[in-house]
Amino acid sequence: MKMQEIDDKARRHAVRILCVGFASFILQFALFFHLTFWEFSWSIMEPLAYFLAGLQLIFCYGYFLRTASNPTLQDFKRRLFLARRRKLCAKLSFDMDRYLNLQKHSRDPPEGGCGSQDQDRKHYDL
Repeated sequence: MKMQEIDDKARRHAVRILCVGFASFILQFALFFHLTFWEFSWSIMEPLAYFLAGLQLIFCYGYFLRTASNPTLQDFKRRLFLARRRKLCAKLSFDMDRYLNLQKHSRDPPEGGCGSQDQDRKHYDL
């Protein structure tokens, strides 16, 4: 029950971060639209849009180099979820060994826990 609560909090946190990212892309698009058609012309906005797109590409490539995985939203959401779940388990002093031991002896298959990333990857797929 406590693990379910931790998972729910971690999932809400990951979704919240993704929604903020989505809102920032919408605001960026709206700002560029406004600046292109009302304030400046395309000849001024074209280099800005080019360099911002290049910067976003550099960030995605840096994410790929750091994580060795594709920069997809599903992978990013899973990584956010697992990181937040690990922090919540540590903060709430959740006994993961006991939880995994209880799961091992129950009829339900293991869902994963606050252990290592490899263990989380094997048992938990969002």
